[in-house]
Amino acid sequence: MQEKDRAFEIQLNGPNDVSGKVRFENINNRVFAKMGDIFIDRLSWFRWNNAVKFFDKYEKIKEKRNIVGKETPLPPKYLIEILGNGFIEDDETLQEIWIRLLANWQDPNKKMDKRPLYLDIIKSLTLTEVKILDTVSKLPNISSYMVGSEQGIDSEKLTLLLEISKEDYQLSILNLFRCGCFESLKIENKEISMGGIHPVKDLGTSVISLTILGFNLINNIRE
Repeated sequence: MQEKDRAFEIQLNGPNDVSGKVRFENINNRVFAKMGDIFIDRLSWFRWNNAVKFFDKYEKIKEKRNIVGKETPLPPKYLIEILGNGFIEDDETLQEIWIRLLANWQDPNKKMDKRPLYLDIIKSLTLTEVKILDTVSKLPNISSYMVGSEQGIDSEKLTLLLEISKEDYQLSILNLFRCGCFESLKIENKEISMGGIHPVKDLGTSVISLTILGFNLINNIRE
């Protein structure tokens, strides 16, 4: 059955203070993304159906926050990346990350750290890694687990909370290490000194600390 004709618009902000709206619509079995009268892309029906889901959820977030019509425009380089990846993602949980990112970056009440780096990290995340970030985001006093503190996040507790295997956890954490979101907790032994320097024990993936990059990423993709 053909999807009923629908249209969505989203504001973008280009260089030299040039701004405009991108309009997504399906016309006579063809789906287009347009800026003004210029067709900039033709979407497949798969991507169109995903786009409908994407925008439905995105609009609900804006309505809940009462920011409809107040959105902060985004540069095309951000908007194209977010929409392009969100439209092709067939896993709802992973698509939800792109939706939250767009809503948070366009929310005038939030001051987000907007960098292309976050887009690259999100593209490399698996479902397990997203679940790890989501679980960490719900920890009480999350800042107490950041690099530099003496408190870390225990891997055994995380695997139990997420109900995942140790192997899946290890692979996921190693990728999050690679992305710079986490580091292993390092404990200084103050009882021993060698030339005024205390030895440091690296706890590897068994106990981890959240980096400032990971902290900002979590803020960018929070509900």
